[in-house]
Amino acid sequence: RFCEDRQGRVWVGSDDGGLMCYSPKEQRFVGYPHQDVLSKRNVHALTLDSDNNLWIGTYTDGVMVLNLATGQLRQYMQTSSVNSLDNSSSYAIHLDRHGRIWVATMEGLNLYDKQHDAFVRIGKTHAITIDIDEDKEGNLWLASQGEGLWLYNSKSRKLKNYRAADGDDTTLPDNQVNCCMIDQSGKMWIGTFAGLCVYDKQHDNFRRITLDVPSQNILSVIEDNGALWIATDRGIVKYVPEEGDD
Repeated sequence: RFCEDRQGRVWVGSDDGGLMCYSPKEQRFVGYPHQDVLSKRNVHALTLDSDNNLWIGTYTDGVMVLNLATGQLRQYMQTSSVNSLDNSSSYAIHLDRHGRIWVATMEGLNLYDKQHDAFVRIGKTHAITIDIDEDKEGNLWLASQGEGLWLYNSKSRKLKNYRAADGDDTTLPDNQVNCCMIDQSGKMWIGTFAGLCVYDKQHDNFRRITLDVPSQNILSVIEDNGALWIATDRGIVKYVPEEGDD
C-alpha cells in the first residue's frame, strides 16, 4: 500500500516490513515517530485524513492512527464494546467526500464517529475487503476476497452483495475481487481473479471486458487521461476503452 502525505513523502505499508516512509526530496527512506512499533506490524491499509492523521490498517493489531504533525499514536481494536471495531484486522480504509473514515475489516464495515472517538458497526461482509471506492451518489463499493463485490447504499444504509454465477456473463467473472475503480466519467471498473468487467448501472449488472493479456488476474486499475493502466500478476497493461464500453 502507498499513501502520499502533505509534505510529498510516500508512506509504504508492507506485510512483513511494516510501515516505511520514503522522502523523494532526500531520495531515501526516513525515520518517523513510533517507527519501532509500526515497523513491526503487518500493514495492509493506508489513508490520510483532513486532520493530517495517517490511518493504518493492520493484520490482527487493529487500526493505528499516527498524527503526522504531533507524532501522537492511537490504536483501535475489537473489544467487547459495540462501539469498537467488529474485528482487529483491516485491509481497506476509505476517506469519503464528507471527510468521514470508513474501516473495512475481515468481518464487516465500520464508520468512525469522530465526536465520540468510537465506531459504528454498519454491517457484515464476512470477508477480507481489499479495496473501497465511492461513486457520485456517495455510495461505497467494496472489493472482497472470495465474497464478491459489496455496495453500501448511502440512502438506504444497507449492504448489497454482487456475486459470480456460473453460466451468467452479466455477473462478476469471479468472486475474488481485487479492486474497484470509478473513473472520471463515473464508470466503475472491477478487477477480479478471472478478468475485468464494468458495472452497468442501468441494468444493475456487469459487462465483461475481453483482454488479450498473459493473465486475467487483475490486481489493480488506475485511470490516466482516459486510458486504464491495469496491473496483473504477469505484468502491466495499458487499455484504452472504446465507446462501446459505456
